[in-house]
Amino acid sequence: MTDNTYSRQESLGIIQDQTVLVVGCGGIGSWCGYFLGLAGVRQLELFDGDLIEGHNLNRLPFDSAAIGLPKSIALAGLIRRARPDVTINAHGHFDPEWHSEAIRSANRVIVSTDSLRSRRMVYEAVGRAGGHYHGRYVELGADGHGLTVTGSPAEWSTEAENEPGYASVPVHVGPCTMAASIAIYYILLGLPVRDTFRVDWSDSGLRVNQYVAV
Repeated sequence: MTDNTYSRQESLGIIQDQTVLVVGCGGIGSWCGYFLGLAGVRQLELFDGDLIEGHNLNRLPFDSAAIGLPKSIALAGLIRRARPDVTINAHGHFDPEWHSEAIRSANRVIVSTDSLRSRRMVYEAVGRAGGHYHGRYVELGADGHGLTVTGSPAEWSTEAENEPGYASVPVHVGPCTMAASIAIYYILLGLPVRDTFRVDWSDSGLRVNQYVAV
């Protein structure tokens, strides 16, 4: 890296010396990992064994050459090319027993998987490691024109909950990158996500709701 790569963010309180787990490297997680890498976060642990398919490319930062690659491996390669100074490890699907040490050593755990069951699994693993009530867990979701950012698993699920990849749920790059951008504010500045943010698009434009935790 050049000596001035991060010079424009030095006065902003960005915390680079941290380890972040990204569980789910699809439409949202891929942007989270990439944005954190661009900011120079010291270590990223990427979890996703799913393969990239053509219909994923409308919202992922990859071209057609990545089709057929595991999402975590493709994302690791993308970040390494941009930021060779960042330590990146690519994994298959997250397993709470095999990856318990990774959870314990992480400053933050970002979860953007396709099912409520998998998100709860990670949340509970973070809790067993001593941490979701201290702001370590960040959950992100997107569908249609909407997105959600929260510090605990959502209570709802869609009708496509049991369909791998949510193939029937429309989504595009807009809400995916917006969710990632909201999340990395909290991660880079070392703040817990205590509230829930929901952003939707209507005929009148963008609507942002913040639900304050009680």
